[in-house]
Amino acid sequence: MSKKIVFLFPSLLQQKIVLEICPNATMVARDELATTKLIAESSFIQQIKRKKETWFCCNEAAVYFAAKYRTTLSDFHFQQICFDMLTKLEMADILDKKGIPVIPKKKITEFHSDYPVIAKPNFGFASTLVKKINSAYEFENYLENFNSLWKTSEIKTYQEKYFSDKKISFLKKILIEPDLSSGTFLSVPFIVKDKSVVNFFPVQGNSCQKSQSSDYSWHSFVAPADISTKIHNKIHDILNRIALHFASHDAVFHVEIIVDASDNVWILEFSPRISGKAICELLFHSTGIELEKQAIALACRVDFHSQAKWEKKCMFVKKQDSAISQEKVLCERKNGNTREYIIAL
Repeated sequence: MSKKIVFLFPSLLQQKIVLEICPNATMVARDELATTKLIAESSFIQQIKRKKETWFCCNEAAVYFAAKYRTTLSDFHFQQICFDMLTKLEMADILDKKGIPVIPKKKITEFHSDYPVIAKPNFGFASTLVKKINSAYEFENYLENFNSLWKTSEIKTYQEKYFSDKKISFLKKILIEPDLSSGTFLSVPFIVKDKSVVNFFPVQGNSCQKSQSSDYSWHSFVAPADISTKIHNKIHDILNRIALHFASHDAVFHVEIIVDASDNVWILEFSPRISGKAICELLFHSTGIELEKQAIALACRVDFHSQAKWEKKCMFVKKQDSAISQEKVLCERKNGNTREYIIAL
């Protein structure tokens, strides 16, 4: 008897897709476990201990939750070693040992004033607390403000909820990376079947804005990315190595990449889950690919092939004003005090 699939923390759109493709699958919504009013975590865990299921993590929070209960939720669409890669030092060590090029990382105790550099916390996401450091003065300022910024960030919330068993000092450990910010930033979802990459979709970072907590808050992406055949082939080779070592079932995964001035390709982040909503929407308008539907179909082992149907240059952009020609707007939505657009270029 085949195992049942459980979708962990699906979005509303993903829930609709699951009901369409695999109506018998189980879904665990994030709000059910966020309040403990509907399903307490301890009760939920006791309930699922008696079942044999494959878990599909729909987003980063789902991966963190699964990591917290990794000994109970035993079967995933990725290898369990991925849970050891949720912190940057450990991710870099594991990737390096597999022969996968990852941006070198140093602890601050190993740093010897070779500016400029990039400073960031060992555990983090969405570029929070990632800063370019140009001098000893800026480095001292970063260290001085780090704790106060960390306490008010979403990183702290996630740490308390999903990593309460780890020392805060371990998660807050500050890392130093070489400054490759002049290179090309790529966000790359890729489709894996039988431990091989059958397709991947590089999306290029177009512009980012500085804030108090980050120098790299990305506000604009372009698809398809403007990369050479040589870089395309390098990326394909690296993704195949990732698929071979870390996929356990057919799925859609995600990496972030930096291509430096010498055309070296470096892994910045690897995550065993589908790309975020903005990237999925941008790729749909740029290529016609339905990534979320493809990911859910693969998880359910349903025969669904979402192929690229066209190729047109499109941009995702966040703006606090509406100064965009409406005739170019393909998709628009409000997100807090900003508006998000996908526009044709």
